Amino acid sequence: MFGHGRANAELKCDIADVSPGWVRVPPENETCRTRILATMEMLEFRHRREVFRLDEIIDHMVELGSPYTVATIRATILSSMCVEARAGNRTVYADLERVRRGHYRLRRSALAR
Repeated sequence: MFGHGRANAELKCDIADVSPGWVRVPPENETCRTRILATMEMLEFRHRREVFRLDEIIDHMVELGSPYTVATIRATILSSMCVEARAGNRTVYADLERVRRGHYRLRRSALAR
């Protein structure tokens, strides 16, 4: 389905792999949300486009050895980070916008924080 059965890959990053504005969050301050934001920025830089499928975002995080489960990444994107998400009993950030079903774009205001 998404190829999540493979072992986590060792994080290998070349300076050309990240955008000039990308800043690595120290591990003690990293959350699933901050890792997703960094992943979206890396994907934009590498692929020169703004819209990504949910499975592309998840696959990239898994390939980089994310400590977060697929379910946690998916839930964070769908219920906490998407501007269209309902608040319910959790905080909703306006980091991503749903372009169409299963396709998301990083909102520019998310990077300004």
